[in-house]
Amino acid sequence: MKPWQRFERLAEKIMQDLAPNAKIHWNDHILGKDSGIRRQIDVAVRWMDGPDERLLIVDAKNWSKPADVGAVEKFASMVKDVRASSGVLVCNAGFAKTIHDYARKLGVSLWNLHDAESRDWSRDLTIPLVWLDLEPTVKCSVLGWFDAGDGIIPDGEFPFVLSFDDGSSDEFGSTFVKVDPVQTFVRAWNGREVPRSTGQVHRISLDRSVRALVRDRSDVLRWRPLKEFGMSYTVDCKSWLGQFSPDKCRGLIDHLDDQAFVATYLPVGQIPVIRDESWQPVDDPDRVAVSIRGTFVTTESIKFLVNTGAKIHDLNFTLLKREPYGD
Repeated sequence: MKPWQRFERLAEKIMQDLAPNAKIHWNDHILGKDSGIRRQIDVAVRWMDGPDERLLIVDAKNWSKPADVGAVEKFASMVKDVRASSGVLVCNAGFAKTIHDYARKLGVSLWNLHDAESRDWSRDLTIPLVWLDLEPTVKCSVLGWFDAGDGIIPDGEFPFVLSFDDGSSDEFGSTFVKVDPVQTFVRAWNGREVPRSTGQVHRISLDRSVRALVRDRSDVLRWRPLKEFGMSYTVDCKSWLGQFSPDKCRGLIDHLDDQAFVATYLPVGQIPVIRDESWQPVDDPDRVAVSIRGTFVTTESIKFLVNTGAKIHDLNFTLLKREPYGD
């Protein structure tokens, strides 16, 4: 296959990426309404817009020099002749800047193509990436009544050993379902079971009663029911802006939109998973996203690892005591 044919087929593939549900034909032929001549179309894209069929035609030029005003006029005439809804002129060498406004008036889009895996049509470009670090801060609240003389038994750095209350005797048994607040949140966070939005307090409630393990005044392990047990959390977001050059990527460069690059194929495995010192902190990632032309990628570092080594900070609780009856 000759280079100009391969360039046309690349245009076809990119249109397939953009419009997977459309009917796309390479080297199509359409009868001109004005000329009465069957016009050769490099790539024709047809789709339904309600009851109406739409047609977009692509003319791909594998030229060594930028397309000029004559190329735009000739293509615009073909768009009108075949009654296409719109037309895209693609040129490997780009376009003379003097024809941009004229192309807009004629309704002709001006594109170049990029294929990172091609020796002929790989451009020197980068894709902006907004990196978000989402860090949750979790707070546990416990309200319970304990007998005078009860000794609280801590669970590591957490001040209580907790279990689901099955309604049985308060005597400690060898079999019980332990409640680990840290791991309970970890599972919900990693499993995307809880919201990750910032700027608000999120609350998690358990659908079962919880009890705490104590050592009573007789040195016997017993369970004490908790009146309340709940968790709340907030999410802090830090963001950075970086650039990356994927080895596998294809798309279009829109010369009428400040040469913005629109990726039509970008495997997830090409997105960086490590941030280095070249990344710049940004205060408002939403504003950055609005200002970027073409394709940009957002990635969230949200994993709350199981082995977090989580620390308990600002531990404050009030121990409410009650005297046993008859004491």
